[in-house]
Amino acid sequence: MKKTEMDWRVLFIDDEEGIRKVMSIVLEDAGYRVITAESGERGLELLREHSPQIVITDIRMPGMDGIEVLRRVKEEDSNLEVIVVTAFAEMDVAVRALQSDASDFITKPIKDEALFVALERAKSRYTTRK
Repeated sequence: MKKTEMDWRVLFIDDEEGIRKVMSIVLEDAGYRVITAESGERGLELLREHSPQIVITDIRMPGMDGIEVLRRVKEEDSNLEVIVVTAFAEMDVAVRALQSDASDFITKPIKDEALFVALERAKSRYTTRK
């Protein structure tokens, strides 16, 4: 059975409320079910509650950063896909994330086209693993 867009749940983690709101609207308009979290710690709680297939996390956050979120998500379920969001100057961090099995990275400011390419890649990887 092929998953429709509405079957895809995305957890979006970013400490900036404005970015969470905008990304939530963009993702919902594209047909995704979206859960947002303001921190890595809260994101992990919501991960357990809502079982998303894809997690999008900012790298730079107070407390638990995005690399730690990636590591913890993969410990909980290695099939989950994680897309990391980094500032353009943080390419070394993006490379580290990919080495830790992130499905992709996108840079801020987030462009819709890059976001949707990363989501398609993550969905493909997730479906292939299942």
